[in-house]
Amino acid sequence: MKTMIFVLSILFFPLSFANPGKIETVKEVLMAECNMSVTDEEALRHIRQLYLSCIPDSEVDIREGCTVKCLKTSPGMVIGR
Repeated sequence: MKTMIFVLSILFFPLSFANPGKIETVKEVLMAECNMSVTDEEALRHIRQLYLSCIPDSEVDIREGCTVKCLKTSPGMVIGR
């Protein structure tokens, strides 16, 4: 039983890095576009701006001198407008 769990953990371990969460994505985008390092809590606050309340393919104003393209992929509901 322990061997089976070990083999399964080895098989699924690489998959855990395949799709990072929204917090990691926001942190990566802000670092690449704005040269801005943020904590997990700050990235969590930016999720609403970058995923929920923006229109796809529009620019989102994060702070003065820093605009990032909306990360929403489909034009569904826009929350907070």
